[in-house]
Amino acid sequence: MPRILLLLLAVCTLAPAAQAQRMKSEKERFTYTQYPSEPLPGDISTFRVNLKQTARETFGIEFRGWQSEVKAEWAAFKDQWNETVNEISEAGEDTHQQWTAARMDTLILPGAPQPDEYFFDPSEVQHALQLTGFSVGDDGLEVNVVVDPLSITEEKVSVKKVKEKRGESTVEVNKFIMEVTYVQPTHLTVTAQGVTLKTADANTRAKTWKSQAFNSDREVRDWWAIEKPNTMAAQTKGPVLTAVSSLQAELEDKHCTLEKTREAEWHFPKSTGKVDYDDLRAAAFDAKFGGAKLGMDRAAGETALRKATVVWNSALSEANFDDNKARIDRKVAGFLYLNLIQAAIILEDLERAEGHLLEMNKVDAKGGPIKDGERWVEFGRDMARRKAANGL
Repeated sequence: MPRILLLLLAVCTLAPAAQAQRMKSEKERFTYTQYPSEPLPGDISTFRVNLKQTARETFGIEFRGWQSEVKAEWAAFKDQWNETVNEISEAGEDTHQQWTAARMDTLILPGAPQPDEYFFDPSEVQHALQLTGFSVGDDGLEVNVVVDPLSITEEKVSVKKVKEKRGESTVEVNKFIMEVTYVQPTHLTVTAQGVTLKTADANTRAKTWKSQAFNSDREVRDWWAIEKPNTMAAQTKGPVLTAVSSLQAELEDKHCTLEKTREAEWHFPKSTGKVDYDDLRAAAFDAKFGGAKLGMDRAAGETALRKATVVWNSALSEANFDDNKARIDRKVAGFLYLNLIQAAIILEDLERAEGHLLEMNKVDAKGGPIKDGERWVEFGRDMARRKAANGL
């Protein structure tokens, strides 16, 4: 008797699971227009990146000082040369040979200063930033980039023990690596018509660069003496251009009108021998067709989406959450509400989508569609805020 009761209990426990619907879906990306969240004043459609590299300015001062020194040396040499010419003209025959042997008139100029870090061409910094719908020009959005000198905080040779195969045996040997810790500070300011829109400091954290491994301390130091300028130039160039290009996503999100795509997933239960879901499957395909059509023929796309919503609403009207064998149970209902939320957002009916989300929460839907519904509604709210900001 106890075994019979246990068997019956197991059957009763598994019965609801046997009726559980297996959900499937059709996915399609649809196109939409994302308006600026912070539209710029005066229909601004141009931008320019302005570069100020303090190390270059310092080097310029040093270079101009060298030029002045060379000019002074040359002027002094010319005066001395003229004096020599006069002395030659006045030298007597008996003193000329002795005088010539004692003269050593040679101009020795000071060596020109050499830059110790990479100097940017302003055009490469300009090209690092692209803004959709904007052209390069003045009197628009200004992106000011200030590059401070590269700061090397530590430069050392580290030793790493590695195992190498030597004939039939394996030995442990020392390898020598150059390690440089540095900071490349970069300051960014974005303005429009004299109004500051953004300020940021980039590359504020120290980074460590490591060389390849060498067999001796002398070998790595000799190599570094030659390669240091080019290597550290790369450590300046890369972080600065990355800092500038990383502004693109934020500036486009705030100030550009963009054509974007988003994936919609249209859910339906799989038909079984006992339950037919062909109507919901057909609705999912209608919705998929509608989403694909929006970018080419919006009217046709919206018609297909609305056709699908009629089917989903009709199915929800027959829902029975107290009957585990019902065609539309809590799980199916949750996904149908998610379909309706997606369709409402795509059709730009935020109020209807929010209403569907409230109904979905009342259903206590299973299978996790609520979080997806919340994300879609938040997406719709963001689109609505953007349209309002642009007076649409």
